[in-house]
Amino acid sequence: MLAEQLFRASGGKLLKKVLRKRLKTAGYSISKKTWGKEFLYAAGDIPLLLVAHVDTVHCAPPQIIYHDRERNVMWSPDGLGADDRAGVWAILSIINKGFRPHVLFTDGEETGGTGAWEAVGKLKVPAVNAIIELDRKNSNESVFYNLDNPEFKRWVNGFGYKTVIGSFSDISILCPEWGIAGVNLSIGYYNAHTNSEYLKVDEMKKTINRVVHMLKSPPSAVFEYKEKESVIKNTTTWGWADTPSIHGYASSATRNSRLSGLTEDYPMACEYCGKFERADELLSFGNELVCGSCMRLIEKEIEAEGSIIHCDCCGEPEHIDELLSFEDEFLCFTCFGERKKESEARIS
Repeated sequence: MLAEQLFRASGGKLLKKVLRKRLKTAGYSISKKTWGKEFLYAAGDIPLLLVAHVDTVHCAPPQIIYHDRERNVMWSPDGLGADDRAGVWAILSIINKGFRPHVLFTDGEETGGTGAWEAVGKLKVPAVNAIIELDRKNSNESVFYNLDNPEFKRWVNGFGYKTVIGSFSDISILCPEWGIAGVNLSIGYYNAHTNSEYLKVDEMKKTINRVVHMLKSPPSAVFEYKEKESVIKNTTTWGWADTPSIHGYASSATRNSRLSGLTEDYPMACEYCGKFERADELLSFGNELVCGSCMRLIEKEIEAEGSIIHCDCCGEPEHIDELLSFEDEFLCFTCFGERKKESEARIS
């Protein structure tokens, strides 16, 4: 089975042997000019570049893989590695349908995008009009990172996606370096970077079908990469980092260093809810600064992404999307109303 072959292989074997052989079998031309230590590129005849990475955060490939065929969900107690083997699987599935987009597989995405950096250093700018990475969790989400190209966003979201905030993927490097707009699309995995990660295969197939529609009617001209200005007030830098080569994505240490010169009561917006807080009260989550309430919600999402958790007050089970934030608690609708009435009574 193709899926098990992809999930069980090491990143190096996948990149250097399995994928190279499959691309050649599909009619792609592979030469020393189109691959490196941590990337494999093949030019196609459709002006869209599909991207996925072969590395995972797990120490070794999974030994046991379970597949609930009734629900069409896959997982492994060893950590499935669907981030981003699902993206690799999706691209090969698209190629098997007879489409020939440009493709780029990278290694080292989880460690700073080393394969993407090698690719931009060795390859000529590909003759494509947009870049599509298949490396986003969940379903129906599109992430554009630091891109400011409304026309491209409308084109992508016209296929059924909704824009959300993300932190980093290979296109964070590829798009600014090549000057081509790109997007990272949901590929159906959940609980990334944990041993409880699982893949909803039907959601992956939905993205495959949408990308097929994109390939059938690709843009006729290049969607240019335009970088948006930083949302941090009183600065003239671009993105989140002082170093231009980072292209808007920095480590938590770099991000937090931006706060060092600010007064404690300097107002900054939480990057999740938009609420302004004192600078010294914001917390670092990956490459983002969030308020305490959103940090608690993020932690709950990590623990129970897409599942049922309990109201902090009455203990009744609720879907995580139905909980409401009140001070330091996450409450069901009923408890939220009671807490609000109690608060108003104390004030009066």
